[in-house]
Amino acid sequence: MNIIIVVGRIGADEKNISLIIEAFLKIHYLIPDWYLYLVGPIEDDYYMDIQRFHNEYSNDFSYIKFLNEITNRNELYKLYNKSKIYCSASLYESFGFSTIEAMSQGCYVIGSDILATKKIINENEFGTLFKSNDVEDLMVKILETTQNEYLLKSNCEKVVRFARNKFVWDKVLEPVNNWYMSKV
Repeated sequence: MNIIIVVGRIGADEKNISLIIEAFLKIHYLIPDWYLYLVGPIEDDYYMDIQRFHNEYSNDFSYIKFLNEITNRNELYKLYNKSKIYCSASLYESFGFSTIEAMSQGCYVIGSDILATKKIINENEFGTLFKSNDVEDLMVKILETTQNEYLLKSNCEKVVRFARNKFVWDKVLEPVNNWYMSKV
């Protein structure tokens, strides 16, 4: 199964998930064997937007799955592992934990060109950036990526190694621990 996964608070303005839904629905007829999985709690005031998307794109809306929040980390990792692409349209992010989690499970990243995402995917080495808040650019990036099976397969092992080597807590905290131990 071909899955693009999004993880975050569905409907939170800064997550900009409507941009992803809109891009996916506008191009789904070109990638009919792909699904969009949205994982996270849904903001109360977002249900009207969901209904609007359903009304406007009723034929393709069944390819979007709202899965609510998954609190069991193993279940979430299994879902990341089944997915080929992780997508983030965040307008700002202090640090993208869900992006790193997705990478650690082999997902190729399509993300907005904010600083946090640029750094996490190592300046396009382990993903593709699109112009922040630009639905047309996101549509192009989704199409290019979903139609490049070689990219998705070849990236998988490299991105897992990168994420697990660079973002494991032991490695992140090692310089802090060394500094602390030198002061004691």
